[in-house]
Amino acid sequence: MLFLLDMNVPPSRCDTLGRMGHEAVHVSRLGLSAATDEAIVHAARDRNAVVITNDLDFTRILAVEGTAHPSLVLFRLGNATPNQLSAMLERHLPSISGPLRRGAIAVIEERSVRVRTLPVGERIDS
Repeated sequence: MLFLLDMNVPPSRCDTLGRMGHEAVHVSRLGLSAATDEAIVHAARDRNAVVITNDLDFTRILAVEGTAHPSLVLFRLGNATPNQLSAMLERHLPSISGPLRRGAIAVIEERSVRVRTLPVGERIDS
C-alpha cells in the first residue's frame, strides 16, 4: 500500500511504513508543502495513496466530495512523539489495512480505533 504523509506527520514515519512493507512519501517530497488539503486529497487519489494526517479537515473534504478514495488515517493523539506515532501504526495498521484498501477513514486514538467506510454520505448534485 502507498501512503502520503501530510505536513503534520514527521517525514521519518516513511521509514516506519517501509519497514512494514509499504511505500510512503511525505508531501514535502512531492512539492506539496504549501498545498491545500484539497490538493493533497487529489494528489493521493491520483496516486492511489492513503493519506496519513492529524488534520480533521480531511474528513470534511472526503464527506463533501462523497468519494470512496483516497482512504485516510487520522491520528487523534494530541502531542504524540514520532515514536508514539510509529508504535500506533505498527500496532493498528495490520487490522485496518483491508478497509483502507477498499476505501475508509480510520481514526486512531489513544485507546481506540474507529473505521468508517467511504463514501461518508450520499452525494447530492443539484
